Amino acid sequence: MVSSLSLVAGLAGCPIIAGLNQDYSAGGTSEGGADVAKHEDARAEAATCPKTCTVKAPPGWTVVAWAVNANATCASDLDTKAVVEVTKPGSCACDDKECATPTSPTCVQGFLTTKTNADGGAACEMPSGSYNASDGGCVTNGIQLYSSRVAVTPASARGGVCTVPPAPSPAETQPAVVCTPPTSCATQACEAAPGSQTCLYQAGDQTCPASMTKHVVAKSVTTPCSCSCTVNLTHVTCIGMLSIYDSQSSCATTPLVTVTVDGGCDPLPHLMPGAAYKYFATASGDPTCDTVPMGSDQLEEQATVCCP
Repeated sequence: MVSSLSLVAGLAGCPIIAGLNQDYSAGGTSEGGADVAKHEDARAEAATCPKTCTVKAPPGWTVVAWAVNANATCASDLDTKAVVEVTKPGSCACDDKECATPTSPTCVQGFLTTKTNADGGAACEMPSGSYNASDGGCVTNGIQLYSSRVAVTPASARGGVCTVPPAPSPAETQPAVVCTPPTSCATQACEAAPGSQTCLYQAGDQTCPASMTKHVVAKSVTTPCSCSCTVNLTHVTCIGMLSIYDSQSSCATTPLVTVTVDGGCDPLPHLMPGAAYKYFATASGDPTCDTVPMGSDQLEEQATVCCP
């Protein structure tokens, strides 16, 4: 008589095989010896599953053998998965020291503001107008000055293009091997071979059970990195000249007066109810780059290994 296999079903981590506690006498069931052979094979397979497993797998986790060694080999009854462990995450930065501004900011866009003196005084304290810088072109019938003195404040610097190279720090990794069990025996990897460790494994970025050490693994890791850049004009000022013509229609003649556009209070030869003007200015100072790094580690087939 074939002995009862009910004890086999209690082996830790191995699936209970229905019907193994039946008594098979010579000749078997109506299906004959084939049915007996089937259960004998199941008994042999169950006997190979480890009876104990020191690492318990919570739902969703798999008990695996883990080795930080590119040359490690898995037992013949385990599947081999070659991975890399991320020992230090990569980062993306911008090399601000290499900031370049191939296109300089301009000072002839926006508006000039003027202040004039009151009652013939020497100080220009009364706001009197705002005038288009007009990209340095001639503005006809554009300025009205009913005073003997004027102070002109330049337009703010604008625009410019900057470039800055990325400065990536690739992730640091080391080769490793994960040995996973067959579906027929979830505890097959419980008895780790020398040079490996019994751990837990789950795909994705997971939180390890309490008191276990987390290892971030992947098939491969890259750290793409690029930089966006805008020109910072905080330390750039505009220095210019405003030429005022004794004409309403053109800037073709010799200027009646040219004043420095720096906020200083300059004298005017007479009242100008509707004169043409032209504004010239250049940027002074060093523009800087405001940079934004864009990029982070990209892990192909990321997974988590947790070890005691």
